[in-house]
Amino acid sequence: MAYKNGRWVPNEDINWKRDTEAEKQSLRLRLQGTGLNWWDHGRSAFRTDIWGDLNEEQRFQVLEQYDTAYDTDPNIVHDMNWGIDLERGLSYNQSSHDITRRHQTFKTDKGTYTHIKGKTIEGDTWDALAVFNAMTGGKTVYNPYRGDYDDEGNKIFTGEVKVGDKPRKDWEAHLSPDYVRHRKFGTLLKEHTNDDGDVLGVQWENRDHAMDWSQYSDEPLYRAAIDELMEDHPTMFIGSGDDFTTAKQVRAASKEIQSWVQEVWDRFEPGTDYQVIDDAVKAELNLQMKRGEITNKRYPYGRNTRGFEYNQAVAIKKYKPWNEFDPDSGTVTKINPVTGEIRDSYQVEPTPPPVRFTVTDNTDEVNHEKGIYYSRTKGLQQKITDSMHPKPPAIPKPTSLTIRTVANDQGLVKRPANIPTEWRVGGVE
Repeated sequence: MAYKNGRWVPNEDINWKRDTEAEKQSLRLRLQGTGLNWWDHGRSAFRTDIWGDLNEEQRFQVLEQYDTAYDTDPNIVHDMNWGIDLERGLSYNQSSHDITRRHQTFKTDKGTYTHIKGKTIEGDTWDALAVFNAMTGGKTVYNPYRGDYDDEGNKIFTGEVKVGDKPRKDWEAHLSPDYVRHRKFGTLLKEHTNDDGDVLGVQWENRDHAMDWSQYSDEPLYRAAIDELMEDHPTMFIGSGDDFTTAKQVRAASKEIQSWVQEVWDRFEPGTDYQVIDDAVKAELNLQMKRGEITNKRYPYGRNTRGFEYNQAVAIKKYKPWNEFDPDSGTVTKINPVTGEIRDSYQVEPTPPPVRFTVTDNTDEVNHEKGIYYSRTKGLQQKITDSMHPKPPAIPKPTSLTIRTVANDQGLVKRPANIPTEWRVGGVE
């Protein structure tokens, strides 16, 4: 299996030996066969900045570390935020060997704010393991955010996350997953509530290098894939103007984009000049992006909310149930249209073959399983027909019609007796 849950899975029979050019070419073809786009020395295998900074040999070494991790740590497959295919705002400097993480931001109606600070991981030589660990997110970290109340009973934010140089006072941005557009700070583990059920704090599970959602939500190519994904997965996004907020969405979009590329490649015969194919791929992706600018335009922001159009889409989906049906197994799955939670699942029995319908006037012969039903009027068709009344005569057309005049010469009608004379009523005497 080359992919599972949208994430590339290395095959067990990959031979990483590449001492000769022939062995390198064999490895390239093997990776290509597992679903990775290795036509341009692997540049397009993963769409992240740091992957593009590496040369082919470095990419081979990172993938070898990736293969080793799959063999030694079976638990990583359950962490959807782990993987080298997710953009984390990292870049690699071939001269200094430093790994740099740029500022990650989120946007509101008030402006753009720093979500994760940039930093540099200094290096003095190429280290495939260090680059691999950075690309897959680094260590798991836990971020607690707690709210409190001031002397007047107002909620205040007491966590360490800052917007710009000042603590963010609207602390619900960290408590409510739906409060800001770039709302996912990782995986929500726990909510801390008081006796009344009010949320006073939350705990997120994240990684040292969190995903940079803006790289997908603001990227025209990824936005172009949203409506395509919603055709097969209507609950994956709230609407075509929604943002990317989960690794599942990103991987599904990457798969869709790769299918566009593959369709172009399939149109050319083997041996066609690479530049010709590359130009055709760029033209196809540009076309998809132009379509996406029309169909998947991002919902505008609101004041401390995700905006009117987003809220409207949420309201519509609340009253639009989504059922999925698997014709092969006959399974119906009822899904919460907002959260994607499975509400119910049941098996539909196949429709039985039709049974010939037979009518009898003998009650002893009735057998519903064989399609034999009783009717006391069997054989009485003519008797019933004869007992019906003859067709009534046609209604004659009127020979003359008169229209009575109800208005006087001024076009006014006589005042009804129940309307007092002192009342001013239009159209009456």
